[in-house]
Amino acid sequence: MPNQKVLAEKISDLLISQLPLLPRQSLQDIAQEFPAYFFWDHFVRPSVSRQNGVPLPTARVKTGGSHTYRVDLHTDYGEPRGFVTMDAVDERKIHRHLRSFNVTRRHLMESWNVNVKEIHMNDSGMEFIHNIVTPRRKSALMRIVEVVERAGWTTPDEDDIVNPYGIPYWNTKGATAGAFSGTVPTGHTRFGLDGMPNLMPTFRNWYDEFEDVSKDDLVEKFARAFHETGWQTYFPMEGYQTFEQMDYIIFTTFELARGIERIGEAQNQNLGRDVLPYYKGVVTRGHPVVAVHALDEKDDDVFHGLKLSTFHLSVLRNNFLRETPPKALHGIQHNMLEGYWDFVYQLICNDKRHNFRIELASD
Repeated sequence: MPNQKVLAEKISDLLISQLPLLPRQSLQDIAQEFPAYFFWDHFVRPSVSRQNGVPLPTARVKTGGSHTYRVDLHTDYGEPRGFVTMDAVDERKIHRHLRSFNVTRRHLMESWNVNVKEIHMNDSGMEFIHNIVTPRRKSALMRIVEVVERAGWTTPDEDDIVNPYGIPYWNTKGATAGAFSGTVPTGHTRFGLDGMPNLMPTFRNWYDEFEDVSKDDLVEKFARAFHETGWQTYFPMEGYQTFEQMDYIIFTTFELARGIERIGEAQNQNLGRDVLPYYKGVVTRGHPVVAVHALDEKDDDVFHGLKLSTFHLSVLRNNFLRETPPKALHGIQHNMLEGYWDFVYQLICNDKRHNFRIELASD
């Protein structure tokens, strides 16, 4: 078969491809913005198993119908009756034990395109250069990963009806250091849409401030935070959520994580830390401190101590990375095929009291 030339300049994906006579090469993905996506890994990453070709959600994903999701909380036990005498008279009172608020799931969409003529130019024989469909399909999916990762570490405005809640929406700065003072985010007056207002003394995260990355300051704040947020579940009942005891992770920036490592090294606890494999960083009080690239980008001096089991993604049923196969755009460009990824979700925290936020004290 004679050497047939391909007009590569007509198709962008072919501009960087090898000549037709050369053997095909495998593609290496070097397009990622971050080396790792920690929000995606811990809260979203789909299961390796599939159903009808669709990836199944993880244990931290809960699916359901309707546009909104209701968060139900048991917030008050009521006043105790106490000890009584033998002739005590019964007292009757119905307590208000439950509170709830609604949140709206957010819709993330990505699309990708391919021209039928591109496929015909690359489908067989010596003209075959690259599988041009797979990189475009994967690129659309990776755009979702990167958007979700950044959104996972941000707080939308109160009236924002497009962007989802991130970790800082639930793990908030408080008005008082060294207390359960983390209520609604700064500038917000309620949780969710119709909102439980900023009045609940029990739906709050622990908040503290540090002035120096040192054993006497920051490490002591960690010790106090773990002590205060170690809530136990008594008399579990059907429908009540229980939490794992050892699933804390502290998320922070690279510089702050390195500061914690230097504390360990100063205590002669290095033991080859720079050459031996450690799981994603240093460990404090038995829990890993993980440097998050998206937090480096925000340049916030903050530690998010999260009990992962208190969080989950609320996903609209059948919309966990739902893929629409490419179809022809009839009546517009009949040679153009367009495919979609859809992801409808919202991040939910069921119990703020298990989590803590420690940040650099402001001047």
